[in-house]
This record gives sequence, C-alpha cells and structure tokens, in this order.
Amino acid sequence: MLEATQEHIATTDIAIFTAAVADYRPKLQYKEKIKREEGDSLELVLEKNPDIAETMGKQKKEHQYFACFALETNSGEEEALRKMKAKGMNACILNSLTNQGAGFGHPTNKISIYSTNQAPYHSELKSKSTYRRRYY
Repeated sequence: MLEATQEHIATTDIAIFTAAVADYRPKLQYKEKIKREEGDSLELVLEKNPDIAETMGKQKKEHQYFACFALETNSGEEEALRKMKAKGMNACILNSLTNQGAGFGHPTNKISIYSTNQAPYHSELKSKSTYRRRYY
C-alpha cells in the first residue's frame, strides 16, 4: 500500500489518509503450515508497518492538503494534535472511543476535526447511516 501511495502522491492535491491497514505485522513469516506437534506454544513477534501518512507527510509539497484520522481511547485531542504535527498533516479527524454511544459496536458516532488553520469542529452524536447517506 505504501508503494501504491508513493506512486500517485506527487500528482495529488488532496489526500485523506484513513485508518491504518495494520499497525503491526508478524516479524516471521512461514512458507508452510506450522504443525501443532511442533510445540506446546507459539510466540508471535510483531514489527511495525510503515506509517503511510507520516511517510507521505514528509514528502508533502506546499500546495498539497493532507488529512489523517486518529482513533483514540484517551487523551484524544492531545493525541490528534500530536499526530497532525508529527505526520505533517493539515488536519486530523478524531474518533474518540470515550464518547458515550460512539465508536465500535454502536450505530452512532461523533467526530472532532482539528486543523492547522481553523478552530476545532466537534460534531454531535449522529447515526452512522446519516454519514453514509450524506457523503456516499
């Protein structure tokens, strides 16, 4: 996914980096099935995947506008602002799991949008189907 993004980013004016495909991947990869008989336990060691938004943010040109997403369980605003700055983004859309009725397992969601040049926007709790109908 990083390679595909790098291939197209130079000709892009606006890029919205949605949730990471996966933050981590298995460090060891096996070409064959791991047999149950090979031991009583299996240790899974993970390594970080490249952060596509951060990598692209470092290559961002003056005319480009980049936005990322942050899903947080605590310190949402601080973490969204930190990510926005660290990744070279113009905006960060925060999904906070601390908002009652929002996030996974709920039919509703609430977001906050932080920007480098505007005051934060905080949405009301809305039905997720409202977002789909409005934007898709």
